Amino acid sequence: MSNYLDDIKGLQITTEALVLWKDKLLMQKRSSSAKHFPDSWSIPGGHVDIGEDLVTTARREVLEESAVDLKDYDLKLVGNFINYHSDKEKTWLVSVFFTRIIEFQDCIDTDEGETKWIDIAELTNFEIFPPIEHFLFDVLKDQSKIIYMVGKWRDKQLIEVLSKSLV
Repeated sequence: MSNYLDDIKGLQITTEALVLWKDKLLMQKRSSSAKHFPDSWSIPGGHVDIGEDLVTTARREVLEESAVDLKDYDLKLVGNFINYHSDKEKTWLVSVFFTRIIEFQDCIDTDEGETKWIDIAELTNFEIFPPIEHFLFDVLKDQSKIIYMVGKWRDKQLIEVLSKSLV
């Protein structure tokens, strides 16, 4: 058995974006038919297409999933996660970006789910997608650092943090 991450079958490379407007976070309720964590609230994100860099992917996913256009905004890397889901035999490499938009943009619902701006103070009233909830509040408190984490998940639960650094 190899010790190299890139030898793992089921490797998923994705990005996610924390988009703030004033004190509201762009969130999306995953559809009830979603393969993973249906009906939970998450941030826009998705798989990296061949030939795309990570920032381009984050911008594209936000636009596709919400109609919010980030082309005029800088995105800052705030998290890099390796999430091994033992029950699914898949590993996700997730790069999380942050931006704050100045001008309000309406968001729309898509086939990915319901999308809306949620007041940060009300986030605890929502069922947050577990892999996002693990870092969401830390990043919202301080966007000046980057969180690096390797975690093991099973049945929607983080069962072990193999390593975690805040730089």
